[in-house]
Amino acid sequence: MRNSTARVFGQRQVTQIVKTPLKAVSRANSKRKSIEDLAATAADRRKYRRIKVQLSGRFMREDQQEYPCYTNDISAGGMNISASVKCEPGEYVVFYIEEIGRIEGFVVRNHDDGFAIAIEASSHKRERLVATLTWLLNRHELQDPQERRHERQIPTNPQTILVRADGDKLPVKVLDLSISGARVSVKALMKTGEKVHLGKSSGYIVRVDEDSIGIQFDTEQSPKTMHPFFSSK
Repeated sequence: MRNSTARVFGQRQVTQIVKTPLKAVSRANSKRKSIEDLAATAADRRKYRRIKVQLSGRFMREDQQEYPCYTNDISAGGMNISASVKCEPGEYVVFYIEEIGRIEGFVVRNHDDGFAIAIEASSHKRERLVATLTWLLNRHELQDPQERRHERQIPTNPQTILVRADGDKLPVKVLDLSISGARVSVKALMKTGEKVHLGKSSGYIVRVDEDSIGIQFDTEQSPKTMHPFFSSK
Protein backbone atom coordinates (compact mmCIF):
# COMPACT_ATOMS: atom_id res chain seq x y z
CA MET A 1 0.00 0.00 0.00
CA ARG A 2 1.15 3.47 -0.68
CA ASN A 3 1.38 6.27 1.81
CA SER A 4 1.67 9.91 0.74
CA THR A 5 3.86 12.70 2.03
CA ALA A 6 3.64 16.22 0.64
CA ARG A 7 6.45 18.69 0.02
CA VAL A 8 6.24 22.23 -1.31
CA PHE A 9 8.48 23.43 -4.14
CA GLY A 10 7.98 27.11 -4.89
CA GLN A 11 4.24 27.63 -5.33
CA ARG A 12 3.41 23.98 -6.03
CA GLN A 13 3.07 20.99 -3.80
CA VAL A 14 4.46 17.60 -4.82
CA THR A 15 3.35 14.30 -3.29
CA GLN A 16 5.85 11.50 -2.70
CA ILE A 17 4.47 7.95 -2.48
CA VAL A 18 6.08 5.26 -0.35
CA LYS A 19 5.09 1.66 0.26
CA THR A 20 3.60 1.09 3.72
CA PRO A 21 2.13 -2.18 5.04
CA LEU A 22 -1.15 -2.36 6.90
CA LYS A 23 -0.77 -3.26 10.55
CA ALA A 24 -2.93 -6.21 11.53
CA VAL A 25 -6.10 -5.62 13.54
CA SER A 26 -6.36 -8.12 16.36
CA ARG A 27 -9.91 -9.39 16.96
CA ALA A 28 -9.04 -9.94 20.61
CA ASN A 29 -8.00 -6.31 20.97
CA SER A 30 -10.58 -4.81 18.61
CA LYS A 31 -12.43 -1.68 19.73
CA ARG A 32 -16.13 -2.20 19.08
CA LYS A 33 -18.61 0.62 19.67
CA SER A 34 -22.24 0.43 20.72
CA ILE A 35 -25.13 1.96 18.79
CA GLU A 36 -25.32 4.76 21.38
CA ASP A 37 -21.61 5.51 20.96
CA LEU A 38 -21.97 5.54 17.16
CA ALA A 39 -24.87 8.00 17.32
CA ALA A 40 -22.81 10.38 19.47
CA THR A 41 -19.80 9.99 17.15
CA ALA A 42 -21.93 10.69 14.05
CA ALA A 43 -23.22 13.93 15.56
CA ASP A 44 -19.66 15.02 16.40
CA ARG A 45 -18.17 14.27 12.95
CA ARG A 46 -20.80 16.34 11.13
CA LYS A 47 -19.04 19.52 12.26
CA TYR A 48 -16.22 18.89 9.78
CA ARG A 49 -16.43 19.96 6.14
CA ARG A 50 -16.90 17.00 3.80
CA ILE A 51 -15.37 17.02 0.31
CA LYS A 52 -16.20 14.73 -2.60
CA VAL A 53 -13.02 12.99 -3.76
CA GLN A 54 -12.33 9.54 -5.19
CA LEU A 55 -9.11 8.04 -3.86
CA SER A 56 -8.21 4.38 -4.13
CA GLY A 57 -6.99 2.34 -1.18
CA ARG A 58 -7.55 -0.81 0.81
CA PHE A 59 -8.76 -1.72 4.28
CA MET A 60 -8.29 -4.47 6.85
CA ARG A 61 -11.15 -5.90 8.92
CA GLU A 62 -10.89 -7.44 12.38
CA ASP A 63 -10.40 -10.91 10.84
CA GLN A 64 -7.25 -9.51 9.15
CA GLN A 65 -8.70 -9.90 5.66
CA GLU A 66 -7.85 -7.04 3.27
CA TYR A 67 -10.04 -5.60 0.53
CA PRO A 68 -9.68 -2.85 -2.10
CA CYS A 69 -11.84 0.27 -1.80
CA TYR A 70 -12.13 3.90 -2.82
CA THR A 71 -13.53 6.99 -1.14
CA ASN A 72 -16.68 8.79 -2.25
CA ASP A 73 -16.30 11.67 0.16
CA ILE A 74 -14.22 12.38 3.24
CA SER A 75 -13.86 14.83 6.11
CA ALA A 76 -11.70 14.99 9.22
CA GLY A 77 -14.53 13.22 11.01
CA GLY A 78 -15.54 10.43 8.64
CA MET A 79 -15.42 8.75 5.23
CA ASN A 80 -17.92 7.29 2.79
CA ILE A 81 -16.40 4.17 1.23
CA SER A 82 -17.24 2.06 -1.82
CA ALA A 83 -16.16 -1.57 -1.49
CA SER A 84 -17.20 -5.06 -2.57
CA VAL A 85 -17.87 -6.14 1.03
CA LYS A 86 -19.91 -4.69 3.88
CA CYS A 87 -18.73 -4.35 7.48
CA GLU A 88 -20.68 -4.60 10.71
CA PRO A 89 -21.76 -1.34 12.39
CA GLY A 90 -19.40 -0.75 15.28
CA GLU A 91 -16.58 -2.75 13.67
CA TYR A 92 -13.09 -1.24 13.90
CA VAL A 93 -11.37 -0.99 10.50
CA VAL A 94 -7.90 0.15 9.37
CA PHE A 95 -7.46 1.87 5.99
CA TYR A 96 -4.62 3.02 3.78
CA ILE A 97 -5.87 5.62 1.33
CA GLU A 98 -3.82 6.92 -1.59
CA GLU A 99 -2.67 10.54 -1.09
CA ILE A 100 -3.67 10.42 2.60
CA GLY A 101 -2.16 7.35 4.30
CA ARG A 102 -3.38 5.41 7.32
CA ILE A 103 -6.87 6.06 8.68
CA GLU A 104 -8.63 4.14 11.44
CA GLY A 105 -12.26 4.23 12.46
CA PHE A 106 -15.57 2.61 13.29
CA VAL A 107 -18.25 1.58 10.81
CA VAL A 108 -21.40 3.63 11.44
CA ARG A 109 -23.64 2.35 8.65
CA ASN A 110 -23.78 0.37 5.43
CA HIS A 111 -25.13 1.55 2.06
CA ASP A 112 -25.68 -0.06 -1.35
CA ASP A 113 -22.07 0.32 -2.53
CA GLY A 114 -20.17 0.04 0.74
CA PHE A 115 -20.23 1.73 4.13
CA ALA A 116 -19.46 4.88 6.12
CA ILE A 117 -17.00 5.23 8.99
CA ALA A 118 -16.34 7.64 11.84
CA ILE A 119 -12.62 8.40 11.94
CA GLU A 120 -10.81 7.70 15.20
CA ALA A 121 -7.87 10.11 15.56
CA SER A 122 -6.09 12.45 17.92
CA SER A 123 -6.48 16.21 17.58
CA HIS A 124 -3.05 16.41 15.97
CA LYS A 125 -3.88 13.75 13.37
CA ARG A 126 -7.18 15.46 12.57
CA GLU A 127 -5.36 18.74 11.99
CA ARG A 128 -2.99 16.97 9.59
CA LEU A 129 -5.94 15.37 7.82
CA VAL A 130 -7.65 18.77 7.46
CA ALA A 131 -4.44 20.14 5.89
CA THR A 132 -4.24 17.19 3.47
CA LEU A 133 -7.90 17.54 2.49
CA THR A 134 -7.41 21.26 1.90
CA TRP A 135 -4.51 20.45 -0.41
CA LEU A 136 -6.60 17.85 -2.26
CA LEU A 137 -9.45 20.33 -2.62
CA ASN A 138 -7.11 22.90 -4.16
CA ARG A 139 -4.93 20.47 -6.11
CA HIS A 140 -6.64 21.23 -9.38
CA GLU A 141 -5.58 24.87 -9.14
CA LEU A 142 -2.04 23.91 -8.04
CA GLN A 143 -1.42 21.63 -11.01
CA ASP A 144 -0.49 22.77 -14.47
CA PRO A 145 -2.56 21.61 -17.48
CA GLN A 146 -0.15 18.80 -18.35
CA GLU A 147 -0.42 17.29 -14.86
CA ARG A 148 -4.21 17.49 -14.89
CA ARG A 149 -4.30 15.42 -18.08
CA HIS A 150 -2.63 12.57 -16.18
CA GLU A 151 -4.98 12.56 -13.19
CA ARG A 152 -6.32 9.12 -12.34
CA GLN A 153 -10.06 8.57 -12.60
CA ILE A 154 -12.39 5.84 -11.36
CA PRO A 155 -14.11 4.25 -14.39
CA THR A 156 -17.88 3.77 -14.44
CA ASN A 157 -17.45 0.64 -16.59
CA PRO A 158 -14.48 -1.08 -14.91
CA GLN A 159 -14.90 -4.61 -16.26
CA THR A 160 -12.74 -5.47 -19.28
CA ILE A 161 -10.35 -8.08 -20.72
CA LEU A 162 -6.59 -8.18 -20.17
CA VAL A 163 -4.68 -10.04 -22.90
CA ARG A 164 -1.23 -11.44 -22.07
CA ALA A 165 1.64 -11.84 -24.53
CA ASP A 166 0.81 -15.56 -24.98
CA GLY A 167 -2.77 -14.72 -25.94
CA ASP A 168 -4.28 -15.72 -22.60
CA LYS A 169 -7.35 -13.60 -21.87
CA LEU A 170 -8.23 -12.62 -18.29
CA PRO A 171 -11.37 -10.86 -17.05
CA VAL A 172 -10.21 -7.92 -14.89
CA LYS A 173 -11.52 -4.83 -13.11
CA VAL A 174 -9.92 -1.45 -13.77
CA LEU A 175 -9.59 0.32 -10.41
CA ASP A 176 -8.40 3.64 -11.82
CA LEU A 177 -6.76 4.93 -15.00
CA SER A 178 -5.36 7.96 -16.78
CA ILE A 179 -4.13 8.62 -20.31
CA SER A 180 -0.72 7.18 -19.32
CA GLY A 181 -1.57 4.09 -17.26
CA ALA A 182 -3.99 2.07 -15.18
CA ARG A 183 -4.30 0.10 -11.96
CA VAL A 184 -6.06 -3.22 -12.45
CA SER A 185 -7.42 -5.85 -10.09
CA VAL A 186 -6.40 -9.30 -11.35
CA LYS A 187 -6.27 -12.75 -9.75
CA ALA A 188 -3.60 -14.31 -11.98
CA LEU A 189 0.10 -14.22 -11.10
CA MET A 190 1.78 -11.46 -13.12
CA LYS A 191 5.34 -10.17 -13.44
CA THR A 192 6.78 -6.68 -13.88
CA GLY A 193 7.88 -6.00 -17.44
CA GLU A 194 5.23 -8.29 -18.93
CA LYS A 195 3.58 -6.95 -22.11
CA VAL A 196 -0.22 -6.77 -21.99
CA HIS A 197 -3.25 -5.33 -23.76
CA LEU A 198 -5.95 -3.69 -21.65
CA GLY A 199 -9.02 -3.30 -23.80
CA LYS A 200 -7.67 -1.52 -26.90
CA SER A 201 -4.56 -0.18 -25.16
CA SER A 202 -1.13 -1.84 -25.12
CA GLY A 203 1.45 -1.47 -22.39
CA TYR A 204 3.57 -3.28 -19.85
CA ILE A 205 3.36 -4.05 -16.15
CA VAL A 206 5.39 -1.69 -13.96
CA ARG A 207 4.13 -2.72 -10.52
CA VAL A 208 2.70 -5.88 -8.93
CA ASP A 209 0.84 -5.67 -5.60
CA GLU A 210 -1.04 -8.33 -3.66
CA ASP A 211 -4.37 -7.69 -5.35
CA SER A 212 -3.58 -5.44 -8.31
CA ILE A 213 -1.06 -4.50 -11.00
CA GLY A 214 0.08 -1.18 -12.40
CA ILE A 215 0.20 -0.80 -16.18
CA GLN A 216 2.13 1.84 -18.11
CA PHE A 217 0.64 2.41 -21.58
CA ASP A 218 3.00 2.44 -24.56
CA THR A 219 1.55 5.77 -25.70
CA GLU A 220 -0.77 8.37 -24.22
CA GLN A 221 -4.36 7.30 -24.75
CA SER A 222 -6.90 9.29 -26.71
CA PRO A 223 -10.45 10.05 -25.50
CA LYS A 224 -11.67 7.47 -28.03
CA THR A 225 -9.76 4.56 -26.45
CA MET A 226 -10.75 5.63 -22.92
CA HIS A 227 -14.43 6.26 -23.77
CA PRO A 228 -15.63 2.64 -23.15
CA PHE A 229 -14.54 2.88 -19.50
CA PHE A 230 -16.73 5.96 -18.88
CA SER A 231 -19.64 5.71 -21.33
CA SER A 232 -23.19 5.04 -20.19
CA LYS A 233 -24.42 1.54 -20.82
